[in-house]
Amino acid sequence: NPRPLKPKDNILFVETLFLGKKNTFMLTMLLDTGAFMTTIPKEVAIVLGCKPAQSRKRMSIITASGNRSVALVTIPKIQCFGYELTNVEVACLDLTSQSVAVGLLGLNVLDKFKLTLNFPHKRLKVSRG
Repeated sequence: NPRPLKPKDNILFVETLFLGKKNTFMLTMLLDTGAFMTTIPKEVAIVLGCKPAQSRKRMSIITASGNRSVALVTIPKIQCFGYELTNVEVACLDLTSQSVAVGLLGLNVLDKFKLTLNFPHKRLKVSRG
């Protein structure tokens, strides 16, 4: 079932619902095939009931401003492309104010799907991988 594709300046956004232990939060995520890990702002992780400051799992991420060590937390459920994923690990990363998005939908989520982009017809076809 192809979805309308609304690229803005060749950037693709995906509405993603994060369902945490305490709350839910909808974010407009940047579809980023160059990002290994999905990222959300630290404050969103906290609202969802995660505790990034207490997380023992960390990873180093290369950003435009250099290497950063960020906390990894597990989100109980996320919904994107009309599908639900459970126990999704995300990196808590606050993107810069110049960023076009608040979070990145990275390969640890994208690799669960088969994505077919049709730019001339502005369509994105998504199915489970």
